[in-house]
Amino acid sequence: MGLTKRHEAWSAEIVSGDTEINRVLREVDEQLPKQVAALLKEEESKDIYSAVVASQFDADRIDYIQRDRLMTGVQFGHVDSDWLLDCLEVGSVTIGKQDYVQVPCLYLGSKGMAVAEEYLEARFRLYWTVYTHKTTRAAEKMLEALLKLAAAKLCDSCLTRREPILRHFTSGPPSLDTYVHLDDSTVWAALAEYADCRVPEVSELAVRLRDRRLYKCLEIGSWDEPQGNLYQRFRRKVEELDVEWRDELLFDQSTISPYTWYAFDDASALSKVLVKARNDMVEPTDIAEESPIVKALRDQRRRVQRVYAPDTEKVSELNNILREVRT
Repeated sequence: MGLTKRHEAWSAEIVSGDTEINRVLREVDEQLPKQVAALLKEEESKDIYSAVVASQFDADRIDYIQRDRLMTGVQFGHVDSDWLLDCLEVGSVTIGKQDYVQVPCLYLGSKGMAVAEEYLEARFRLYWTVYTHKTTRAAEKMLEALLKLAAAKLCDSCLTRREPILRHFTSGPPSLDTYVHLDDSTVWAALAEYADCRVPEVSELAVRLRDRRLYKCLEIGSWDEPQGNLYQRFRRKVEELDVEWRDELLFDQSTISPYTWYAFDDASALSKVLVKARNDMVEPTDIAEESPIVKALRDQRRRVQRVYAPDTEKVSELNNILREVRT
């Protein structure tokens, strides 16, 4: 499909384009849509404003942790966001390599330390138990494969004129007009359309997703294991297989970074969770320097590698290959 635009770029287009959001912002200030769009495009914090949008303690993360905890039903991860915001203060922090300067920053006072630790731990546990869970990732990889197949196999069908996802993928450069019509209800409706199509590969995947008959998982192992390039060796061996189901396999590599380390060399330091753990501190510092819990989390980076197959028999065959490659 060749679509590489990040969702932040789409968000910036929504803010800048002919949309209701754009009109509301312009009622406040004609330049506000342009300013908000610029913040959304930043990949790292550049100042105190972009830190609210893109950092390890930004508004999006605080919001989705609570929503996802509720919607997935997990019993851990409650974060008192009201308390967090009440402990939030504006200050300054020194950054630079040679020319040292003080820049404005957001930080948490000493009363916010415990809840900040809870917030970071909750985020890590959600990634480990929900976002990168083998069942979650199986569904995501199957949906990704389905959309690629549909765009390739159904691009000349009558569906492209009335089905929003295909229209988005096949109407030349993806446009904001087609993008804003993509939501959960659109995907569910598309599954029903694809399930009834006459292309077997597309129909089979759509039916399996619709009926929640997900692919089975084989854990290949962590990137950190002593075998080093086990994943690459395994994939090479699989590609040599002379079986018709080889192209049905779905490979996955996922990385979980509970807390990313940034130096105080430049404005990227604003991506840290900054705290004043004690009232007598002159400047805020990285929470990982003050909290044993966060320091331990920072060292818990996990990388998983998996392959998904349509049924347990194929997983068993793949497991035999994995044992062979390990020896």
